[in-house]
Amino acid sequence: MPPKERTREEAIKQSEHVLYEIQMFSSLHTHFQNGDHDRAVANLPLNGLAARNALIESFQIHARQLIDFLTDRPNQKEATASDFTVAEWSISTSDRRALKRSSGDFSQRVAHLSWRRSELDATQQRVIADDIFDAVRRQLLVFVERIDHERVRPRFFEDVLEMMFGQVIMPEHPRYSMPGADSEAPLAGMHPGGVATSSLRPPPLHGKLT
Repeated sequence: MPPKERTREEAIKQSEHVLYEIQMFSSLHTHFQNGDHDRAVANLPLNGLAARNALIESFQIHARQLIDFLTDRPNQKEATASDFTVAEWSISTSDRRALKRSSGDFSQRVAHLSWRRSELDATQQRVIADDIFDAVRRQLLVFVERIDHERVRPRFFEDVLEMMFGQVIMPEHPRYSMPGADSEAPLAGMHPGGVATSSLRPPPLHGKLT
């Protein structure tokens, strides 16, 4: 059965969540580059190892979400790039395979308690944030050039470009408001910063970041 074609109103509402994933992915990468998170958690036990691990894992989860968004075929359950473009979205086979390979790594290291985790050596555990960011960003820039502006929220195009190249503004979750605002619930899942190096390893808590 072919996937349901979402209405314009449904697509606009969902585009808020797409933008949130892009904002989180870009914001975390910026924190890694600037070392913001290392400084923010330096006084915590083990120099904030648990918080730094959480940020590395969060980066991988948001990257995985965007990779699936860019590489999956249209389907009933999840939004994909084709839901927002003027024509059916596609990327090259080689790019899809490379991105899916990264997504699979994230699944094994973070989303699932796979046996593969204990088989990886220190080099294989490394998360090269810059390489991941650049690979996803290349596809996102092609995506925004093809968007149907009638199916995304106002300024979606400008906001994505600002995230990719300009000053990063920390996002507000589509379902919540920033702490301190008039809201029923605080922002879920936000973290205070990033990690100093763009070449990162996500060991378990008994591991050590360098």
